[in-house]
Amino acid sequence: MKGHWLHAWVAGLALVLGAGIRAQDLPVLPYTTPNPVPMRDDLVDGPANPVSIGRHRPSDWLVKAQDPGCCGPSTCDGPIGFESYWQTGLAFPLKGSVFGDNLYPGWVIQGGGRSLFFNPETTRAWVLDVGISNTHFNSSNRNNVTTLHNVVDPRNANATLVQQNGGPFPTIPNLPTGIASLNLTSVNLGLGREVYLWGAADQEEDANNLRVGWDLGGRWGSGKVEFTNYPHMDDVIGSFYTAIHADREVPWGACILQYGARFEWDYTWTDLLRTSGNLGDISMFNLMFRGGIRF
Repeated sequence: MKGHWLHAWVAGLALVLGAGIRAQDLPVLPYTTPNPVPMRDDLVDGPANPVSIGRHRPSDWLVKAQDPGCCGPSTCDGPIGFESYWQTGLAFPLKGSVFGDNLYPGWVIQGGGRSLFFNPETTRAWVLDVGISNTHFNSSNRNNVTTLHNVVDPRNANATLVQQNGGPFPTIPNLPTGIASLNLTSVNLGLGREVYLWGAADQEEDANNLRVGWDLGGRWGSGKVEFTNYPHMDDVIGSFYTAIHADREVPWGACILQYGARFEWDYTWTDLLRTSGNLGDISMFNLMFRGGIRF
C-alpha cells in the first residue's frame, strides 16, 4: 500500500516540475501583438487598377496609350502626334488652258507623314505635312492643239542624219503638235489645322472619333509631256494647293486607323509648252479617298 502512495507522490511532483519548466518558455503577460502590414492599394483589383497579383498583363504595344502623341509635350503646350497617310482619287483639269482644254480627268496618288501639335485638351492641332504626289493625265484630243516655238529639230539626235545633212538641222520656229499625255511628280510641304468633333483625340480605347481639317501649301517637282509628233519635254514645275478633308478615326491596339475624303484645289505653273502667258499652266480639282494611321 505504501508503494502505491509513493508512486502517486512521485508522479505528482514530476507534473508540477514539468509545468514550471514549460511556463518559463511562454512570454510574460501582458504583451501586444504586432500590427499587420497594410495591404497595398496598387495590388487590389478595382476601377483604378484592374491588374491583380499574379495576373499576366498584355504588352504595352497591344494596349492603346492614352497619350495621343509619341514624343511628349511641345514646350508648354499639348503633346505631339505623328501619322502617315496615303490618298488617291480623280484629278479634274479645269478649262482655260491648253492642258485643261485637251486632257481627260486623270489619276492622282499622294502619300506622306504629318506631325500634329495638339492643344492641352487634345481637341485641336496644328499640322505640318510633308509628302509626295504623282498625277497622270491622258489626252482627250490628239490633234494639233498647240504650237511649239523655237524647238530643236529631233533629227539632230541622230549623228548619221546630221552628217548626211552636212551639219545640225536648224531650229524649228513653229511646230503644230498634239498632246498625248501629261505627268506631274512633286514633293509637298503644307500647314494645316485639325478639329476633333466627338471628343478629345486621346479618349477611351473603344471610342471612335470624327475630325475635320484644312491645309494649304506648295509643291515642287518635275513635269513631263508626251507629244504626238515630237519627243517628250520635261521641266521644273511649281504648285500651290489648298484642301479640306474629313476623317473617321478608329482605335486599333496601340494605333488609330483613319479613313475619309479629301477635296483639293491645285494650280501648277509649267513651261512645258514654251508658250507665252499662262496657257501652259494647269489648274485642277482633286477628289480623293484617304487612309492613314496615327501613332
